[in-house]
Parts: sequence; C-alpha cells; structure tokens
Amino acid sequence: MWRFPDLPGGLNQDEASAGYESFALLTDGWGSGQNVLLSYLSMPFIALFGLTTFSIRLVPVLLGIGAIPLLYFALRRFVNLPTALIGAGLLAITPWHVTASRWALESSILPFFLLAGVTTLGYAYTSSRARYLIPFSLVFLALALYAYGVAILVVPVIVGLYLCTRYRTVLRNPVPVGLSMLGFLVAAGPLLLFVLVNNVLHRTPGFVSALPFSVPKLVSSRLDQITSGQDLVGMNTHFVTGGFVDGYLWTVPNGFLPLGVIGFPLAALGVYFAARARTPEANLTRHPEQIAESFGAGFDGALRSANEAQHADEPVCISDRMPLNYMETLFYLRTDPTDFRAHAEFKNVDGVYDVRNYRHYYFRSNEKSLDAAPSYVAVLRGDERRECARVEALARHGQWTVVRCVTR
Repeated sequence: MWRFPDLPGGLNQDEASAGYESFALLTDGWGSGQNVLLSYLSMPFIALFGLTTFSIRLVPVLLGIGAIPLLYFALRRFVNLPTALIGAGLLAITPWHVTASRWALESSILPFFLLAGVTTLGYAYTSSRARYLIPFSLVFLALALYAYGVAILVVPVIVGLYLCTRYRTVLRNPVPVGLSMLGFLVAAGPLLLFVLVNNVLHRTPGFVSALPFSVPKLVSSRLDQITSGQDLVGMNTHFVTGGFVDGYLWTVPNGFLPLGVIGFPLAALGVYFAARARTPEANLTRHPEQIAESFGAGFDGALRSANEAQHADEPVCISDRMPLNYMETLFYLRTDPTDFRAHAEFKNVDGVYDVRNYRHYYFRSNEKSLDAAPSYVAVLRGDERRECARVEALARHGQWTVVRCVTR
C-alpha cells in the first residue's frame, strides 16, 4: 500500500476504460462488457469515493493482498507448512505480483480468482463435509470467466483434470457434483451465450430478447482485432526467446523477469536474460517515473486547465498521442454516460470504437473543423505542436502543455 494509489503515477487507458465502465454501470446500467468483473467489483467503491484513481485501483490491491494468505492456506492444506511459508513469502515479494496489484488492469485479477477457484475446488472435494461443500465448489472458477476472456480456455481444463483425479468422490456424490455443474452453467450462462452469438451462430437468436440482459452481436471482437494479419506463432516464439519482453515498460522493468511464467526448469534462462538486460539505473527511482510518463501523468491537471481557459463554445483538442484519449477524458470529466451517447460522434473502424468528438472535445489531431473555428484550446503531449496563426501558452503539467491556437 506504499504511496497508494499514486504509484504508478498517471492512469493507463485500460484503467480509465474499466473505471468509466464501472461508473456507467453504476449510474445508468450501460457498459461495454469487456472483462467486466473488475468493473462490477469496483462499483461499491466508486459509489462511496467517486470516480477516482483510488476507487478504481482499490479492488486489485485488496485482491493482491488477499492472494498471499490464500496461497498460504492452500499450500498448507495441500502440501505442508514450510512450503506454505515459502510460497506466500515469494508471492509477497515477486515483482510481477506487486506490479499487477498496483494498477487496475482488468485481466490482473484473473490469477486471484483462479487461485481462489482451485483452492475452493480442492478443499470441497477433500473435506469431510464434501457433500455439502461440493455444490459451491465452482463459484470462483465461474467468476474467473468474467475476469479475462482467456479463462474460457483455462477453466474447463482445470475442472476436467481435477474431476478425473477425484473420480471416486464424483461417483460417491453425483447429486452435489451435478448441482455444482448446474450452478457453474447458470453463473457462466451470460458469457456462454455471448460466445454462442458471436463465435458460433454469428447472429442473435430470438429467445435472447426475452432474457433480463442483452447479448449483442458485435461488429468485431477483440480477438479479431489482435489476430488480424498477425503471425501469432512467430510473435509468441519471439516473446519467449526474447526474454518475455512484450514492449511495455510496466510489465517487464529493467533488471527483472517475470517469475513463474514457465517455472523453475527455465530459471537458468531467466538468469541469462536478467544479466543481459540489467542496467545501472535504480528501478525504485527511475522506473516509476517512466511508467508515470507512459500512463499520461499530468493529463488530469492539463484537462482541468483547458476547461478553465476555454471560452464559450470554443473547441478543445485532446492529443491523440494518448491511447483511448476519449476514454481518459470521459474518466476525468466524470461524464454522464447518457449524455455521452447523445452528444458523441463515433463509428466502428475495423471493429475499433473510433470517437471523433464529444460535445466540444475533439480527439483527432487532424480534425478539420478545428481550423474553421476562430480559436481552440489544445492539450498537447511532449513535443507536439499545432500549426496556427498565433499560439498562446496557457499551462504546463509535466509532459502536457495547454495552448490556445488562434486560427486567424
């Protein structure tokens, strides 16, 4: 919890997206549905503390802390006390676990729910009260499906393999096992229907309209976006042989490699890459600053300055050097989702939600309507510049500069 929630500084676009979705679900029931579990879990904290960095990062840090005693309990029950102490201690100091707990990436909560699911499953089937606990044994694994999409491949394998190893218990308790499967299907039902509509039928069947929730047929899925024209085998091979570097500073800091990705058999490979990548910089000082810059630290202050400087009906241009710049803007403005849908101009471009503007906020650097206005306020990142008849400097917030661009 040291320097929470200010470390890392700024706000990643995925955090803004999950946080604003939670806010939208809380205020009018509207959301995008991508990895929705974190957004649902964050709703009570946003209701209590408002839409802030603190409220959206609270769930991951609490789950990260909770994972340590949970791992201790699991290892002590299924292995022994020394292993439990070592395992919990290693998890507490593993850079990957600390990093994953400090920011609100939706997929970062999946390990907790898989751990809770495996622990619950194992405890239920080995308990003297198995017949009473088994019906609830798949609750956490069902919830894991909503934490991150890849869980739909992992969870059935975990359940199938475990039930095979406990087939005698399964045969002795057919009714409790059947109830656990029924409960799993009910909890996972909305996601399974979503997969049916978007990946199997490619249409929305008529009975869906009678359900208390919607199951939309999407223009394009996230899987389509990331696999279009990509050599997945080559990319993943390069990822493993290149030292598990994915190009993001906040996932692989200098001097560290993710522990436990492959396991101890490849520890020697990890030592090799760590030695090759190690630099003299102190990770505790430079690394957080570098992450904060990548996370757009200072944008909230720059947006506030732009709003204070804006004249009546004057457009505001938000730098498109920030991924999902419209989502970061909605987050810090705490925009009413209904108002956004009513006053935003957007379209789907190859499955990507492309927002041109929301009211007087414009999100493309090449927006032609800006030059048609007598002047506009621009929030610029880094060395970004605007071509104008006259530029007036208004404010500076770290890497962000706020200017007024007079067009004529």
